[in-house]
Amino acid sequence: IPFLDPIDENFGNTGIKLKYGLFKDNIAYLHLSEFSLSSYLDNASFQQYYGDSKHATEIAKAISDAYWAWFNAIQRLHKQQKLKGVIIDLRSNLGGSTNDAIYVLGSLAPKGGIQYGYARFKRGSGRYDYSPLMPMMSPTMDADHEVVDDVPITILVNCWSVSMSEVTVLSAKQLPNTRIIGKRTWGGICSLTSQEDFTSNYTGHIGKKNVTPVYVNLPMVGLFDMNKHIVEGNGIQPDIEYDPDDAQLKQGRDTQLERALQYIRTGN
Repeated sequence: IPFLDPIDENFGNTGIKLKYGLFKDNIAYLHLSEFSLSSYLDNASFQQYYGDSKHATEIAKAISDAYWAWFNAIQRLHKQQKLKGVIIDLRSNLGGSTNDAIYVLGSLAPKGGIQYGYARFKRGSGRYDYSPLMPMMSPTMDADHEVVDDVPITILVNCWSVSMSEVTVLSAKQLPNTRIIGKRTWGGICSLTSQEDFTSNYTGHIGKKNVTPVYVNLPMVGLFDMNKHIVEGNGIQPDIEYDPDDAQLKQGRDTQLERALQYIRTGN
């Protein structure tokens, strides 16, 4: 996963998992395994991370084709006033690049960004060396696009929805037509990075990975929701709590997805 230590050594040959579907009553579905879309859809990022690798052929094309099929279907159906709803599936999505915001929820929301909460940044090594709380914004698509504010949007989450997934959830909670369905999210939303990348904040590592007995990441930021409640370690409570039926799932029936379809079709 770009920007993070790879969790799968085969990632370079497999890419992210992205699925698009359109239900018969014009409900558009998107499943995203990691937030790394921008590294495929932005030409400069693609060349930086993949160059002439296998991604440059069938993998990148498959991911790009699936995304644009979802996006274009929403654009077309919304213009025709036939779009009934949107489902964004972020279950077990461990996060990734914040730049992806413009392609997912940001492609449905108005230009100008969405304030999703507040942050305080670590400014020194002392226990209370933090900046004041600052508004945090999630970018939205700047190019002309349909603003989907008149049909239901649902976001599917579980306890493995982390980091950028949680930023997306916080942003979605600011849109009146969006509902979060599932279980409380992980609560792992602080940024872990190197001091070289953000010299204005106190961040980095204690020790050396796989060498010293102690190795600790120092998060550079603490994130809070719009009510100024910290998300780290607490997670985000869904609007509609739903515990999926594992027995049904093993038989190929996704009851959590069915719950999202029920909400879109009935409003309940």
